[in-house]
Formats: sequence, structure tokens, C-alpha cells
Amino acid sequence: MKWGYQTDQSIHPGKEQRLIQGVKLLLDESQKFRYLPASDSQEIIKDLNKTPVEVAGDYLGKVVAHAQDVLARRFGTALQTMDLEYILTVPAVWSDKGKDYTRQAAQRAGISPASLRLLSEPEAAAVCAIRTIQPNTISV
Repeated sequence: MKWGYQTDQSIHPGKEQRLIQGVKLLLDESQKFRYLPASDSQEIIKDLNKTPVEVAGDYLGKVVAHAQDVLARRFGTALQTMDLEYILTVPAVWSDKGKDYTRQAAQRAGISPASLRLLSEPEAAAVCAIRTIQPNTISV
């Protein structure tokens, strides 16, 4: 499994790669997405005899393992005493079923329901903006 720059097809010219992209968009069946790579990915997922929840869970599991590895290198054994919280963003228009599928994918990835929070993407953007504004930099 690869992500980010690792998926650049120019790295291995001539070698066909089947990229799964936009799988998150497949978690809410009620949404009519227009992202072509997600449509293509839906066919690949069917060929693998998996569901979008399984594929998203597998992906999240790799991301969680990578993050835990980085944290373990930084904090050593102290990481074992830390309570990690996972925040996953979902589109604001998602149905409860889409959110439930996101939770199922997170659970498949090894994230306990007690340490998981879902946040809408607009809320996440607002939190990020508020946290990056330096105190006393806004003039009225």
C-alpha cells in the first residue's frame, strides 16, 4: 500500500498500477459524487471482492500504524501511557449511514470507538483557521 508521492506513476514507468483514489467518497452511497477517480476505484474495489468500508479501513490501518511508528520514535515508551484521540473529517452533507461507515472503517483500522471523533470538514477548517490566527493580530 502506498500513499502520497509514493503513488506517482512516473516513478515506475511502464509498470501498471491500479490506484484506488477517492474511496472516502464511496462511504456514503446517498451522495452522487462526480470525482472520476472514485468511480474508477469502485470498479477496482469490486474486482478485489471488497467493500469501500474494508478498503478504507485497510488504508486507515496503514496510516494509523505509520503515525504510531513516528510517535514511538519520537516519544519512545512514553507513547504507551498516552491516550491517543483520532479525529476523522467527513463532508458536511453526509448521511448518518455514511458517518456510520466511516466509524466502521476506523474500527477496522484498530481505532476504538472511545478514541474516535468525527468532525465535519467545514468545522475542521474553522478550527484550523482559529488555531492558526496569532493572538492580537486582528485589528478592529
